Amino acid sequence: MASSFNNAHNFRINNNVVNVNPSPDPLSKLEARIATGAFHDSDERCDAPKCHPETRLAVQNNLYRWIVEGDAEMEQPKKTKWMTGPAGTGKTAVMGSLADRCAKDGILGATFFFASWSSSISRRRKTDFVTTVAYQLAQHRKDLKNAISTAMEENPTVLKKNLHVQMETLVLAPLREIVHRSEGPELRGAIIVDGLDECEAEQYHDTTSTGPRATPTRTNAQDQLEILQVLQAASLDPCFPFRILIASRPERIFREFFDPDINPTFAQKLDLNVEHNADADITLFLGAQFDLIRRRFNFPSSWPPPGTIRTLVENASGQFIYAATVIRLFDTGHREPPMALLEAILKMNWPTQIERRKLVKHIGGSFIFASAVFKFIMAVNTEANDPRTPMDRLPLALEMNPGLDGLYAQTLARSKHLPRFSDIISTIALLSEPLSTSAVAELLGIQIYEVVNVLVNLQAIIQVPGTDDIPVTLCHTSLRDFLTTQSRSGDFFAHPSHHVRLYLRSLECELNYLQQDPELFVRSGKQIPAIADYADRYLIDHLNGGRGCFKPSEYSSAIHLCREALALQPGTPKPISVLAGVFRNRASQIGTLTDLDRAISLYREALKLRPSPHPNRSIPLNNLGSALLDRHWLTGNMVDLEEAISVYSELLELRPSLHPLRSDSLNNLGIVLLSRHKRTGSTADLEEAISLLREALGHRPSPHPDRSFSLNTLGGAIVDRHGLTGIMADLEEAMFLLREAIKLQPYPHPYRSYSLTHLGTALDHRHRHTGTLADLEEAIVLHRETLELRPSPHPYRSSPLRSLVASLQAMYKETHALSYLQEAIAHCEELLAAHCPVGHRDRAYDLHQLSSLLQMRFDATKQEEDLAKITALKEEADRLSA
Repeated sequence: MASSFNNAHNFRINNNVVNVNPSPDPLSKLEARIATGAFHDSDERCDAPKCHPETRLAVQNNLYRWIVEGDAEMEQPKKTKWMTGPAGTGKTAVMGSLADRCAKDGILGATFFFASWSSSISRRRKTDFVTTVAYQLAQHRKDLKNAISTAMEENPTVLKKNLHVQMETLVLAPLREIVHRSEGPELRGAIIVDGLDECEAEQYHDTTSTGPRATPTRTNAQDQLEILQVLQAASLDPCFPFRILIASRPERIFREFFDPDINPTFAQKLDLNVEHNADADITLFLGAQFDLIRRRFNFPSSWPPPGTIRTLVENASGQFIYAATVIRLFDTGHREPPMALLEAILKMNWPTQIERRKLVKHIGGSFIFASAVFKFIMAVNTEANDPRTPMDRLPLALEMNPGLDGLYAQTLARSKHLPRFSDIISTIALLSEPLSTSAVAELLGIQIYEVVNVLVNLQAIIQVPGTDDIPVTLCHTSLRDFLTTQSRSGDFFAHPSHHVRLYLRSLECELNYLQQDPELFVRSGKQIPAIADYADRYLIDHLNGGRGCFKPSEYSSAIHLCREALALQPGTPKPISVLAGVFRNRASQIGTLTDLDRAISLYREALKLRPSPHPNRSIPLNNLGSALLDRHWLTGNMVDLEEAISVYSELLELRPSLHPLRSDSLNNLGIVLLSRHKRTGSTADLEEAISLLREALGHRPSPHPDRSFSLNTLGGAIVDRHGLTGIMADLEEAMFLLREAIKLQPYPHPYRSYSLTHLGTALDHRHRHTGTLADLEEAIVLHRETLELRPSPHPYRSSPLRSLVASLQAMYKETHALSYLQEAIAHCEELLAAHCPVGHRDRAYDLHQLSSLLQMRFDATKQEEDLAKITALKEEADRLSA
């Protein structure tokens, strides 16, 4: 039988083509996009906490019953339940044990255990969330697997779509198909999502900002909200048969999303800290762990003596710290024989009953805090000058902050005296992604042993691996919050200026590897060293993180390094944009127009290298638009503003509906159009800006982290429109929006002052229309608070000063109370002295304003010295106006 090859994939037999390499299973592409470490039974979670077999039974049984039976007693049953509680209340343990039980009974649809400490990016990001869920559901039943496989085959680009499209295509549509067929047993079960508060933002590292408001990356809350919205859409689909159980800390975004007054149809709340008493479970822990100690040390079966465990349980009184202390005493190298040690424990009755009660109350049911306190009390001495015993440390433990701040400070103090301590701790706190001890050492230019020496004493709060190539991670995300909040961490504060060092060192490390291999980042299949890969992806994070902290010499060093790297990669957009970012940052810090010109020129060059329809064209477009707007605000050049509008218009076209950054582009284009309206008075620009800002707000429902910003910009634009049209409905709508914005911007929110200013202006407008004195009184209060938020020499202090002066002047005319006039004069004098020096374009206006106020005071008080001031002010104002 003759045969001949037809091509690389097929051969011909009797004129029939047979495929040697058949098309791969469509699910193989899905399999490449799953976070296996997020499975409940993954090897990465082999040491994950689980409930003791005899603990948390009530909460587990209630949740299991809800998964199987639903909420039959409710008029409107909900498919989703949110389990919450502070850090350490055992949420992950409950979720892990429940997942095991559901899997054993065949009713586990899918799990996703987020973990910010994981070395696997897929467990920290949203990217593979839906694909991981879909893959697990495909293993649930054969018909569902076939439906998902067909969906993959018919939609080959679905893995590049956003989470909403992925959920609809890979989960909801296949489920509808199965349900409508009504074939096979009824689908049911649970989808368990744990630690959603630890989901970290997807980073956009090749950019310096997303527009007029510098936000170079998405926030964690944005990505967490997107997952919540995807799960909500699934649960509300009538064909979706699974119960969804979500666990997280009670952070604001979750509290608002699950607030029944805001979102009444979605989920039930289970507060683990309130509805489940941990003390009884901690008591059970004592007996089980003591038995493990007996078996591990091969003690005789007659040991401990009868009644010993009962006595220990009675002494513990349900307090985990006592049980853990007893167990730890057998592991800390005590020389006493086990029998003598146990006898000593029973006799010394330490901690005392009073101390144990204090500890349990102090711990508040948090297993993490209990464990950390215990490690602190029983820690082996690591400092020669610290002879404290566990008995000495116990009173100190009682003073620790249950929010872990005290524990963090006490633990960090163990290594504070060591060389490089501050650099190493600040680096770990500010890294965008965990690095190994060897990579941290390379980044800082120090020896590995110096990093290890600092970290080895901190293992109660930092997970230090046994090898140099595994990332160092934090035991809990709250440690990063502690280290980056100066009011909490004090001497341990990771100052933003350390970003400058990390930026410069990242440039140096990247340059070193490029000098060895200039094609390191462009040749496919090349293994990139860890520190070079980190530098390539996260340079921009450290540049933006150090904004305002660079010294002139540090900017010069950064520019020199960037130029060297660019020389090794000519014609490559990334290093061009990196260099442009340095010039733009220096321009924003120093106000140098030359630097801004250089940045814009470089951004144009990078844009030319990504012509339409390049998939990454949006990055240089965004950078160029932001820099052009910076220059317009600095110089008032309308050409820059016109080009920025053109750039942002093209960028919006590249971000269609459902694109995760579309709301940013809508907002940015709305802001630049609003800027042109303020310069030209164009009502068309104002109307289009309001339309775009409305659409942006629609993409940011509560509790979206940027909702307050959209409320503020839209509210301010509508106030501007009222100023043109006098339509009272505009004013009422603007005030409604701005009051919501202020509610979402508690002190000291960085954008609170802008919303206060807009609302104060709106109240001033309404007072002029209605004469309502209460509006004027509230406006004055708001303008005063704005000044408090912008203390001298704040660069934007002049605007609220002028607003407050106008409101105080109006109040004086209404009440004739001299105190209002005196305050207005004082603020106007500050304006001229500190914010409108000779040559300022607004100086003539402020001179006339002050002369008018002084004339009012002279008319009321007849102070002769005011006349001379009035004459001098008017003469200077007339000269400037001539």
